[in-house]
Amino acid sequence: THCSGADHYHYSGQGYFLPVHQYNQWRHTSLQWVYGMSNVPCNIVNISDDHNDRVVYAAAHTAVIYDKRTRKQTFLQGHCSAITCLAASEDRSLLVSADVGEDSLLVFWDPASGQPVRTLQRPHAAGVAAVAVSPDASQMATLSAVDSSSGVQELSLWDLRPLTASPGSSSLQPSATTPIPAGDAQHRICYNPDDPSELLTNGRRRAYFWRSQLPGSSLISYHSPPLRAGDFHQEIGDFL
Repeated sequence: THCSGADHYHYSGQGYFLPVHQYNQWRHTSLQWVYGMSNVPCNIVNISDDHNDRVVYAAAHTAVIYDKRTRKQTFLQGHCSAITCLAASEDRSLLVSADVGEDSLLVFWDPASGQPVRTLQRPHAAGVAAVAVSPDASQMATLSAVDSSSGVQELSLWDLRPLTASPGSSSLQPSATTPIPAGDAQHRICYNPDDPSELLTNGRRRAYFWRSQLPGSSLISYHSPPLRAGDFHQEIGDFL
């Protein structure tokens, strides 16, 4: 049993803790199959390799790994809120899921076993809107959800080398965090596949090109060129 403030949690036996009322329900139920998926950006992530044809997608609070060859589903459970984003390393050795809300979580998973490797509680005050893992799995970038009280959205960069070197080591902390200019909430993020120091985020009408000096630096700079209809000789729509 684990206590957090006035709340009591029981270990589920599958790598995560549940509040008492959820634990009592979980003991008497077992998820057999998931139909459908959540309507969130970049919801389907390819984690296929030479031996498996698999994808992972979010379905409310559960991430589902579907194996095309065996036609089986593996359920990654533990989020208290609906999952908002997923990401995987290029070599498919690491999977990340995150959510938003007061009890937000970011969970690192081993896709092969379906077991959690590490859990970060409240990586951002308002939770995580988007996440990306660098191609070599040495870094992670997270976009926070917009804080409802302050209106602030953040970009954080994380050094994942301690995680891959020693999964049981001390908790991870952001290597750098910077606020995002207000006006267009960013909802997608990706790394430059040829340079992990460069990232791209975008909202509905604006894109930011970020550059960091990781590892070991807290400096993050950005460039956000304006998009003008005259430059493209046509009207400019919203980004996806």
